[in-house]
Amino acid sequence: MSPACRSVFRPSPGFWLYTEFGEEFSQRLVVADSDARAVESLIFPQGRPPRVRWSSTGAAGRGAIVGWWNEPESATRVLFTWERDAVVEWRRERCEGDCAEPAALVSGKLLFIEGPPRGGRLVILDRPGAEPEPAGVGGVTELAAHAAGAVILTVRTEDDRAALWLLDPASFAHRPGLR
Repeated sequence: MSPACRSVFRPSPGFWLYTEFGEEFSQRLVVADSDARAVESLIFPQGRPPRVRWSSTGAAGRGAIVGWWNEPESATRVLFTWERDAVVEWRRERCEGDCAEPAALVSGKLLFIEGPPRGGRLVILDRPGAEPEPAGVGGVTELAAHAAGAVILTVRTEDDRAALWLLDPASFAHRPGLR
C-alpha cells in the first residue's frame, strides 16, 4: 500500500485502521499491525465508507472498533462494534442526509450522538437493539472514549464557542430512566 493512501488511520497501541476500496467497489475496513500487515478486515457494501474509531487507546491488544456503516439503497445506517472476529449490530436508523457520526464504547455501553452533526444530543444504548436513553447533554459535536473509562465530549454553546466536558460513565446509572 502506498504511503499516500494512509490518510484515514486511527491509532491504537501497535495497530492502525484504514478503509480502502475492495473488489467490485466494496469498502474494506482493515486493521493492520505496526509492521503494516493486514491482521483482520471486513467488507461493507458500496457507498459511503464506514465511519469508525477505536473504543479506547489504552486497551491491551487491538481493542474494539465502534462506528457506522451505511446501506445506500435504503438510506439506513448501522451502528456496530467490531471486536476480535465478532461484529455486533447495535442499532439501525434512517439517515437521509448528514447525520452525526461520533460513537464510543464505554464500560459495555455504547454512546453516540443523535441528531445533526453540529448539535446533536448524547444518548446511551445499554445493549444491542435497545432504545437509546438520553444522557442529559445536548449540543454535542464530538465524542471520545478515554482509556480510563471516562468520556470526553465537545459541546457547542449558543455563541458558537466549544467547551470540553468530562463525564464519568458511572454517573449515567444514577440518571432517571437509565440503568
